[in-house]
Amino acid sequence: MLEAHSAGSPTDEAVRWTDLVLVQQVLAGTGYRRRSLRKALSTGDVDLHERDRQFRLIATLRRQARARGVPVLCVDTRKKERLGHLPRRGSCYSTDVQFVYDRDYRHLATGVLIPHGVYDYHGNAGFITLGTSRETSACVCDAIALAWQEDRAEHYPHAQQILLTFDAGAANVARSVRSSTP
Repeated sequence: MLEAHSAGSPTDEAVRWTDLVLVQQVLAGTGYRRRSLRKALSTGDVDLHERDRQFRLIATLRRQARARGVPVLCVDTRKKERLGHLPRRGSCYSTDVQFVYDRDYRHLATGVLIPHGVYDYHGNAGFITLGTSRETSACVCDAIALAWQEDRAEHYPHAQQILLTFDAGAANVARSVRSSTP
């Protein structure tokens, strides 16, 4: 079956191509289909009681902060996005066709975008900064300072403290975040 639907390179006998439609039909006939990956495997031993204790502690700290008038900012750095004429899932609004490369190779990118989110837990408001350099703890601290100075400080004019919570991944890992005052 494959022989009738295959071709090869005239200069290299080891290189062969097979008709994709045939491959899809064969795979479908044997129960294979396109599937999304499901995040269900643990990356290590997780003590569910310890994790629950951590979340309860954070909830207690938030309640205490609210009672004292201390703002609570939740900080998260999102996935880096390559910039340029690169393919993306979904669609966009435009007045004309948007041409992009057929692959998302790193060397085709014109830069990188790093979104830092700062969420005011009690004020139910978010502030996003878009960095274009490296994801470092200094960038995270700058994002927090900018969010505070440009948006949140006016809502907490008497604040002497801020409770910060982090997702503790990448640049937000506990050992790399430096402290600062508002």
